Amino acid sequence: MERNELRETATSLWDGGWRVEDKNEMKKEYTFTDEELEIVCEKMKEIGSEIDWKMTEEIGDHDTIGRLKDGRFFWTWNTGEFMEPETLLEIGDENGENGGMVFASLEEILEYLQDARGDLAEFVKENF
Repeated sequence: MERNELRETATSLWDGGWRVEDKNEMKKEYTFTDEELEIVCEKMKEIGSEIDWKMTEEIGDHDTIGRLKDGRFFWTWNTGEFMEPETLLEIGDENGENGGMVFASLEEILEYLQDARGDLAEFVKENF
C-alpha cells in the first residue's frame, strides 16, 4: 500500500477501536508488512495525541484543560502572548510563562493540580 493509503487506513482503524497496542493483532488480521505496520502505528500515535475538543474547556484567559483522543488528560497555561493549546503542549512544562503537561489519567491530573492549582482541581472534579 502507498503511504497515504496506509495513513487513511490507520484513521479508519482508530475509528474502529484499534490502537497502537494492538499492532500484533493488526499485523495478523490485515497482513501488514513491518514497514506498513510502522506507518500505520505512526499515524495512530499522531491521532492519539490530538486534542478531543468536545472534552476540552478553557478556564479564564490563561488555562485549558481537556482530553486527548487516546484518553489522556492535558493542562496548558498561557500567561504571555496567546498560543494555541497544541503549541503549548509542544513547549512542555519547562517554560513557566507558557506551556503544557500531559497526564495518564484523571486521577493523575487531579493529584498534580491539587498541589499546584487547587482552583483548577475543583474545576476538573466538577467538569470531567
